[in-house]
Amino acid sequence: MQNIKTVNIHVHARCEFIEAALLNKKLDPKRGNYSDFVYIFFLLTGTGHLSTANQDLGLVVGSVLYIPVSENFSVSIHAGSSGYLLGVSQDLLIESLGFSAESVLLREFSERNTVIHKTEMNYLEELYRLSHGFMIEMNDPKRGSRLAVAAYFRLVIMSIWRLSGNQGAKDLGYGEVTTILQRFRHLVEKHYRERWTVKRYADELLISHDRLHAICTRTLLKKPRELIQERVIFEAKLRLERSGSSIQQLSNDLGFSDSTTFSHYFKRYAG
Repeated sequence: MQNIKTVNIHVHARCEFIEAALLNKKLDPKRGNYSDFVYIFFLLTGTGHLSTANQDLGLVVGSVLYIPVSENFSVSIHAGSSGYLLGVSQDLLIESLGFSAESVLLREFSERNTVIHKTEMNYLEELYRLSHGFMIEMNDPKRGSRLAVAAYFRLVIMSIWRLSGNQGAKDLGYGEVTTILQRFRHLVEKHYRERWTVKRYADELLISHDRLHAICTRTLLKKPRELIQERVIFEAKLRLERSGSSIQQLSNDLGFSDSTTFSHYFKRYAG
C-alpha cells in the first residue's frame, strides 16, 4: 500500500479572530514563516488603520482588505474593535483558486491589493460565517482538512472579488479573450503531463503563438510558458508533500525523460 504523507495545515494557512480589547493592537502578519502569505482582513466592529508602502488609510466597520504576496502591510486596530485575519501560502492560494475557467479572473484579482472601505451588513455576515468555518476547520484536531481549508478560502476570496465590483472582470466575462484563456487553462489541465510546447497549445486553440503570448501577458501578467510551469510545479509539490512517490516515478508521471531533468526543472522554477 502506498505511504501517504501528511503536512500540518498550519504551515500553509492561518486564521485569527481579533477580539475587542481595552488597548490598541498592531498586526504585522508578514513575518517569519508567514512572510510569503496572501492575507485577508476585515473589521467587524470599531475602527482601525491600514499602512502599506503606498497608502495609509483609516478603517471602519465593514472595511475589507486583500493583500497579495508582493506587498507588505500592517493593521492597527483601535481599542474596542474586532475583526478577522486570514492568510494562506502561495501554494494553497493556487489550490484554492483551482484551474477551472472561472479561475482566470480570480487569479488576476489575487495578484493586486484590494481595499473595500465599507461592506453592507449581509455581505459582512457572509464573510464572518466563512471565516469562522475556516478557523474551525484549522483548529479542530478532528478536522484540519487541507481541501476544506482551500474551499473556505476560495469562497472568501470570491466574495471579496464580487464585492470589489471589478469592472474589468465584468467586461472580460464573455469576451473572446476570456474564452481563449478558459480554453487554454482547460488544455493545460489536460496536457501538462505530456509536456506540450506553447506552440502546440496555440495550434490547438487555432491562434498564433504571439497572440497567445500577448493575451496571457496582458491579462494575467504571465507568459504562457510560466502558466504551464506553474501547473507542473504545483502538481510536483503536491505529490512530494502528500505521497511516497520516488523522484523517478514523479518525473515519469509528469512527462520528464529522467529524474535528473525533472530535478533541474524543479530547482530552477521552484527554488
